[in-house]
Amino acid sequence: MLAERIARLEAGTAGRTESPPPVPLRSAAIDGVLPGGGLARGAVHELMGPGHDGDQRGDGALMGFSSVVLSRLMEADEHARPALWCMNRRLQHVGGLLSGLVYPPGLQAMGVPMERLLFAYTNNDRETLWAMEEALQSRAVSAALGELSLFEPMAARRLQLTAQSHGGTALVLWPGRAGSAASFAETRWRLASLPSLDAEMEPHWRVSLLRVRRSAAAQEWQVRWRQGRLHAVPAQEPAQPSLRDERA
Repeated sequence: MLAERIARLEAGTAGRTESPPPVPLRSAAIDGVLPGGGLARGAVHELMGPGHDGDQRGDGALMGFSSVVLSRLMEADEHARPALWCMNRRLQHVGGLLSGLVYPPGLQAMGVPMERLLFAYTNNDRETLWAMEEALQSRAVSAALGELSLFEPMAARRLQLTAQSHGGTALVLWPGRAGSAASFAETRWRLASLPSLDAEMEPHWRVSLLRVRRSAAAQEWQVRWRQGRLHAVPAQEPAQPSLRDERA
């Protein structure tokens, strides 16, 4: 029974060891808003696309920012463990912001160490969540990332308990077209692409931190990815073609 499984997971969290320190994203503007100065480990982080109903176009912001987050988590892992990326084949058929496929050179450009990245192909959301939970329970991975078409609160609760009790970090990517109900994720983000600011065609995103558990932190930035760094300015400040480097 699902209720019994959740009860066992909750009981297992009582004796867990102290969580490792948060992982900075190495952007002073963003890390300054996150509790502890970074992304919490042993937790679930929810990353959503722009949420335009009926929009079938791809959006690189969700994949790009998620890849950066994954690379930071992998780099911070003290045991240099691999990470798992679950590609959901169902998304290839429904279209939209996730395709169920990834482009390895693009991940590498965002700092993901490909030699430590494992891929799993799943057929639907249920299989994706199962693979993520099994990987986290094994303690053999530093993080598990999964692509979903929907992220239901009950699934979020189960995944959160698994991550918390086994010390792994879960990243959930989903389009977010229909909005999102109350979630047990530690953080919730919404990503959207912005026009490039110059001829260099550097990735340029709107990054919105919508929710942090046990915190009132919420903010939005315009973010550029340049030479392995996130350069962020508050969204109300217009981004200029030449952003000053941040000192994280």
